[in-house]
Amino acid sequence: MTSEDTQLGDWRRLGERLRQARINIAHTNRENFAVACGVSVRVLSDLESGARTNFSDRVLSRLEAGLGWPAGP
Repeated sequence: MTSEDTQLGDWRRLGERLRQARINIAHTNRENFAVACGVSVRVLSDLESGARTNFSDRVLSRLEAGLGWPAGP
């Protein structure tokens, strides 16, 4: 397994956790949550599905705030 494979797996796990956390806080509608966080639906969808791995710190911090997660490193 390469480091690229590991990184992709990490992003997929993050996306799965984000999706579950979003649902757990009663944001079952992806579009409404994306708007509330100030990110595009496409970006949220890509992160939750593991479709890509290049997200800005700004996007990640907005999603963390929307979920009530502490800010990452």
